[in-house]
Amino acid sequence: MDATPSGGPQAARILVVDDSRVTRQLVAGLLEDAGHTVLRAASGEEAFGLCLEQPFDLVVSDLEMVGISGVQLCRILKADPDMAHTPFLLLTTRDDPRSRFWSRQAGADDHLCKSQMKEDLPTRVDALLALPRHAPDSGRRKSSASPLARLNQVLERSLFEAVVIGEARQLFGLTGSREDLARAVLDLATQLTQARAASITLPEGGALTRVARVPQIDSASELGLLSLLGMDAASVEHGQQLILREVEASGRRGMDTPGEALSVALAVSGEHLGELCLVPDAKGLTVDDQRTAALLAEAIAPALRQLRLVEETQRLATTDELTGIANRRNIQHWLEHEAERAERYGVPLSVALVDVDHFKSVNDTHGHGVGDVILREVAQALAGGIRKVDRVGRWGGEEFLLVLADTPIDGAALLADRLRRRVRLATTAADVPCHVTVSIGVAAHAPGWSAHALVDGADRALYQAKEAGRDQVVRQVEETGAAVIAAD
Repeated sequence: MDATPSGGPQAARILVVDDSRVTRQLVAGLLEDAGHTVLRAASGEEAFGLCLEQPFDLVVSDLEMVGISGVQLCRILKADPDMAHTPFLLLTTRDDPRSRFWSRQAGADDHLCKSQMKEDLPTRVDALLALPRHAPDSGRRKSSASPLARLNQVLERSLFEAVVIGEARQLFGLTGSREDLARAVLDLATQLTQARAASITLPEGGALTRVARVPQIDSASELGLLSLLGMDAASVEHGQQLILREVEASGRRGMDTPGEALSVALAVSGEHLGELCLVPDAKGLTVDDQRTAALLAEAIAPALRQLRLVEETQRLATTDELTGIANRRNIQHWLEHEAERAERYGVPLSVALVDVDHFKSVNDTHGHGVGDVILREVAQALAGGIRKVDRVGRWGGEEFLLVLADTPIDGAALLADRLRRRVRLATTAADVPCHVTVSIGVAAHAPGWSAHALVDGADRALYQAKEAGRDQVVRQVEETGAAVIAAD
């Protein structure tokens, strides 16, 4: 090492690292002329040892060196808590894309081509020294470990972090939705930290979906950890994982009090994508646990954003924009799937075709704005009155199609009549200047029937309901083609 202190008491302490003595002297001379105190190191190994012994305000290093290169030195220092916030300037022989890429990946605060040093180095150094310092030198930890042992610690920590990030990102390729990814990440989080329970909150509009991993709750004293996750005992059915939708976020956030939950935001470029919450066990969460949680959050946030974009694209492709229920393409696909299942396995299947009565007059009298409100009210009334295994979609205009899986014709007719009454009540209660009724045609699958034939049967029944006076349900009887009318 060759050291040349210079400058006044206010001068910055700068470490210059280069395996070329000529370049070291040139860089040091430029900085000393600017009034700084400069120490010099002939290798990355020597520089690391110096950084362990004393703090520096800035490290200026050559990018390519024998042994530990400037890129490696930068990554090592940035991975050490005591030195992570020391500004680092990489000097490159060529200002090419590869050099700029390596500088960014290493975490360097700036890079400069050596051919521009005489003109630009003092200015670049002043800019780096003006950066806010997040970790004061007085907070440096004392360590009796040798430079080699400390280097091994840093490398081991970096390797662990790289493996954690790699594992988290690998989960993205193994999952198909944000909820699946959240489940997998929670498993990983509880393996890597001393978290007793964990959750990931996924906001969607004004609602929340919380995916949680909790142990079996077997005593009243353990219910407290649920409140930290924003849950209650009724949410848990003695399982390891659960999904809660449209729940209010509750529980304490922060680490000020022992036993409180640690909350880490999931965000990319300021876009809030959710929140990772860890509830510690009796030992509490360590500093390494908190760093691991931050690493997981950083690794999965881009994946969550990409999955949300995929889900939004799929939703737009399968959802009717006006009513929010399935569009024709979506409900047609579901109908064909169920018709194939009914034909293959002989299970019952019924469909109901719903049409809003006198809808043209609603538009003509009150305008299309009121007509749109009516269609949304009808859609929501239908969607809210069927089972989870059933599907409803907008068939076209003011027509809606219901696919009723594992439902024979009698049950379908009864359900259709309940829905008819439900629509009438919903549109009467809605804040619109008119209310409407619906007519419904019901048909059941018969051997050899295609999806098209099934809808055609329901359409014929619907036509009869219209002819018979509207506001009623007609079911198609396969053998004779006759219809049974259900109405008030």
